[in-house]
Amino acid sequence: MKRGVMVGLGSDGYTPRMWDEFKTAFHLQKLCARDPRVAYTEAYAVAFLNNRTIAKKIWGMEIGRIETGARADLILIDYFPPTPVHRDNLFGHLLFGISNAPVDSLIVNGRYVMRDRQCVNVDERKVAEKAAIRAKALWQRF
Repeated sequence: MKRGVMVGLGSDGYTPRMWDEFKTAFHLQKLCARDPRVAYTEAYAVAFLNNRTIAKKIWGMEIGRIETGARADLILIDYFPPTPVHRDNLFGHLLFGISNAPVDSLIVNGRYVMRDRQCVNVDERKVAEKAAIRAKALWQRF
């Protein structure tokens, strides 16, 4: 980033939770710099600002905004902050509070995928049962 390289945040599948990637970026920045004061602006920038720019540049998608023409992807979180949220502590709430709060609903392209903590178009139990059977068969091959 110091050299002008656009750095984004993503996952190669190690974890499906971008919040975990966000936390990892935050802690790694501190470790690499050997400075506990860094990472607040860097981790926020790569996750929330740069990813928006990268998505627009590579895929032509408007993300990270709620407005006409932007993707209608939203996540609704059950989060009850223990302290008031304001611009000076929003990062802390994102990193240590919101990231650990349960997801209530997920809307993708303007349609509910999850509502009231339940998948609306996938039978989770059936998927879990099939996955367990296939995992067992896969492990037997090893």
